[in-house]
Amino acid sequence: MSELIELKATEMNKSELYKELDFVRSQIQIFKERTAQIDGGNWRKNVSDDFDKDALWSHYKKVISELESLLKYRYDAE
Repeated sequence: MSELIELKATEMNKSELYKELDFVRSQIQIFKERTAQIDGGNWRKNVSDDFDKDALWSHYKKVISELESLLKYRYDAE
């Protein structure tokens, strides 16, 4: 009986993991869109000389990198 309860808990964790990873994917897309809006396709022309834009753009890129690393991690959910 306890094995059945344990199995259901594992399945639930797997479901929650997939939900969280889908959320991460959606956030990556949002931050990519925002960086694209900021740089307008030309970082050197539109961002490099503007301290505020450069700060936002750089931090968004770091967030994207951190979120992408979550997708590369090998999870133990079964």
